[in-house]
Amino acid sequence: MSAFPSCTGDTIAGTTRAFPASFAGKTTLAVVGFKPDHAPKVMTWVPFVTPYLTPGAATQGFVFLILPSQAKMMRKMIEPTIRAAVTEPAARDSVVLVYTDAKAFRATLAIPDDNDLAVFVVDGAGEIVARTSGSFDAAKGAELARFLAT
Repeated sequence: MSAFPSCTGDTIAGTTRAFPASFAGKTTLAVVGFKPDHAPKVMTWVPFVTPYLTPGAATQGFVFLILPSQAKMMRKMIEPTIRAAVTEPAARDSVVLVYTDAKAFRATLAIPDDNDLAVFVVDGAGEIVARTSGSFDAAKGAELARFLAT
């Protein structure tokens, strides 16, 4: 497969993180949305992702919102809405807003458009070892769990 793209973003807790360095050599579940209206689909993944949001866990999880660089001027509207939706303190440092060339980010991952969210398992070296897209279902969860257990 391919490597997770290099990017820098701010968590809704206010921490700046660089990726894939912030994966810190751990297997990581990365849920990646490209539009604020992907939130309902992201929410379907919350029960699956939550165990990986615990700081210090051997396998970790991050939820990314990848927005075009131009959207940065609207961050004062976007970010409070997301902060209000994420009430669990432990999860706040795992929700990352990235303002970047979203089209280039998607191209690196061979994602043709921003119509759906993408979900990846990234190994400790930053390589993507499994991927799916869309809302959570049991089959997708079972497939990704095979890679998260290693």
